[in-house]
Amino acid sequence: MKLVNVVGIVASCLLLSSCLPPVYQSLPEGSDTAAVFLSNSSSYSSVGQIYDHSETCSGRKWVYGGIAGAPKWINVKGGEPVTISISVGTGAQLSGSNIVNHLCTGMATFTPSSGRRYIANVVTRDGIQQCGLVVDEVSQDGQVVGRVGVTQRIFKLAETEHSSWCKAL
Repeated sequence: MKLVNVVGIVASCLLLSSCLPPVYQSLPEGSDTAAVFLSNSSSYSSVGQIYDHSETCSGRKWVYGGIAGAPKWINVKGGEPVTISISVGTGAQLSGSNIVNHLCTGMATFTPSSGRRYIANVVTRDGIQQCGLVVDEVSQDGQVVGRVGVTQRIFKLAETEHSSWCKAL
């Protein structure tokens, strides 16, 4: 194999890996953390994200889906606002000569309490035309304790993973 080919392959790998979305690194469990599970109870395929900056929805990190793997419990800082989103989609479908992927993103901000557990779910209406995010506090055995107040956010496309992914409040 020529040196030029090897350099081209290595350069391609480096470029591709720099384009992969960052994966959320869960905080270690502690007295100041809350546990959150992003769930997809719909029949659509989905991905879940969390944002470094809850106010601007910037610094998006993947919690599950794609390279982040299966849904899982994560730890977040208790007592501080957290913005999360779950995007659901139909997957690529052929419509005439076009490939169509219907997508809806439920996004919300809430403030988890330290030592508590929460499950977030996307709720869809009109097929996949409208969606929102609900968060329930759950006990250690998974029983719903109650619905948590959230601020629904309006998802928007961003230029990079570090840009704002929601409209300002």
